[in-house]
Amino acid sequence: MFTATPLPASVTVAGRPAASFVKMNGYPGHSHGTDATVGYVVRVTIDPHGTILWHDETKQACGFDVHAVDGATRYGDALEVVRKYRTGQSYAIIDTLYACGCRS
Repeated sequence: MFTATPLPASVTVAGRPAASFVKMNGYPGHSHGTDATVGYVVRVTIDPHGTILWHDETKQACGFDVHAVDGATRYGDALEVVRKYRTGQSYAIIDTLYACGCRS
């Protein structure tokens, strides 16, 4: 059965709230390598009925974080969790979190 609860604001990665990491494309010309990775979040983007979970009417971003993994070497942990949300028509992705506060 599909259940997805948004990540509590108290959850941190690398000492900062997981929700504080922002989309990397918000900073033109800004980039980094994998050596700056500090963790991962699993973001549910499509519900079990196949509906895209848009943030707002602009449709620039979708989904909500449901799980955070602290640590650059723990991608496998995030992958294990994301598979639980990829059932039927539902879908989730893994965002990489960087030391500078970006996510991609």
